[in-house]
Amino acid sequence: MKNIHLDTFIGMFLLIVSAFFYFLTVQMPDDPAVFPKLVLLVLIVFSVVIMFKGITKTIEAKRDGLMVESYFEKIRGPASVYIGLCVYVFLIQLLGFFVASSMSSVFFMVLFGIKSYLKIFLLVIGINVFVYLLFVWQLKIALPTGLLI
Repeated sequence: MKNIHLDTFIGMFLLIVSAFFYFLTVQMPDDPAVFPKLVLLVLIVFSVVIMFKGITKTIEAKRDGLMVESYFEKIRGPASVYIGLCVYVFLIQLLGFFVASSMSSVFFMVLFGIKSYLKIFLLVIGINVFVYLLFVWQLKIALPTGLLI
């Protein structure tokens, strides 16, 4: 498993996710389901292409006696962002928009290398004030308050 090209795993993951969402569209009414089904079918085709290209790259590397690079080292950054976004979406419902956005902003700033606590603090305050003034105060959009409030 260590010598399998990263594209193989990415293609399999995209194929599984696309197929899952395609089967969810079966429950939708026929007319609104046309566009999601079309987009998901295109994504399924591209996923299969990516997966087979990864398989061929793996076979070529093994035939030439080369080692395929460790896929965990390549995927660590994107996986951290993906997991962080999933946690952020979950926290919006639990803690509310402003608390979850503040926490995720701090996480992503630290992840991307901002080390100054003053910069992080000022950016989080600035983002929250801007979002509040624009969306809540001016546009009168109700943002999620969370279950804990």
